Amino acid sequence: MKIKAILWDHRPLADKTFPIKIRITIGSKVKYFPVNASATVKQWDAKSQRVKVDTKDNAAAINEKIREMLNAIESNYLKGETLNPIPPTDDFYKHFQDRIDYTKAKHSFGHYKRLKTVLQKMKEFRSEARIQDINHDFLKAFELFLLKRGNCENTIYENFVRVKTVVKELVRSGRMEYHKNPFLNFKVDKKRVERVRLTIDQIQALESVVLKKDQEIKARDMYMFSFYCAGVRFGDMCRLNKSNFIDGRLVYTMHKTNKERSLKLMPQALEIIKRYNYTFNIKDTFNSISSANASLNGFLKDIAKPLNIPPISFHTSRHSFTDYAIKNGVDIHTIKDMLGHATVTMTEVYAKSFYTEKTDEAMDKLFPKK
Repeated sequence: MKIKAILWDHRPLADKTFPIKIRITIGSKVKYFPVNASATVKQWDAKSQRVKVDTKDNAAAINEKIREMLNAIESNYLKGETLNPIPPTDDFYKHFQDRIDYTKAKHSFGHYKRLKTVLQKMKEFRSEARIQDINHDFLKAFELFLLKRGNCENTIYENFVRVKTVVKELVRSGRMEYHKNPFLNFKVDKKRVERVRLTIDQIQALESVVLKKDQEIKARDMYMFSFYCAGVRFGDMCRLNKSNFIDGRLVYTMHKTNKERSLKLMPQALEIIKRYNYTFNIKDTFNSISSANASLNGFLKDIAKPLNIPPISFHTSRHSFTDYAIKNGVDIHTIKDMLGHATVTMTEVYAKSFYTEKTDEAMDKLFPKK
């Protein structure tokens, strides 16, 4: 079988362009499927089977149609000699749902839940939306809808982060033309919030508190293990087994970024993981890890309350580690590598509270109270 996108240059259309078709050859049989798009001979690149992007305004959109139809024929709709390609969808919510499904498959629990919530809100705002409907006016009206719904400034900001992620994927894939990206001239403000992080005294209080319930002990132990392992994420802790502990090091692949991480194993962390026989015994499935995360975070909050520690979750161990490392003179680039961040920018977000404290101290020193 041969599949190829061609310019059907036998007969021009009224505007002097030629239709683009998908040609499928199986043995001696040839079939054609229209792409419902056209181009001139000069606009068509026969070698790459695409429209030249600098010759036609909607070239990116046409090329994406071609790509989707080729994939549909080759992957999903070839059964024997029955070819039945489905044209590419312009349903924005369908693409949003695809992103949700991908995030679920990646076991990115927090992102999955937030994406699901945002899509639900968008459907409440407008039951249907095509890609071409997602413009500045749509986003502005959605923002007003969220305000009337009672969402706070930062919740609205986070909602639009999720929408922007899907839009960026559409632009990157060619389904939306770059200049039609509404986020080029649309933004919402975010109010600065204090990131929860524990002082070393609070860490020590958490570590030494006597607990009776097995689940409370497990929650505390996993939190401390994360802290002593430079903020290893909860999902990654759940997947650990004996093979991840090699020559006094913790070696694993971060599920979120698919990057390998290798850390020297501190005695405190080794003592904890030995008690659990090198595994925290949580199944590597979306539901199991998500359920365990929610349950153990609840136990962490119960433990923290009588210790006068602010409500914490497993992610705050990353903030606490960052704060502790900075206060002990570790430079920001080294901390970036320890946390497994791709760029130092994200690490600086974690460290912002510490730097604010330092500038406050400097101002007090410069202008002492009389």
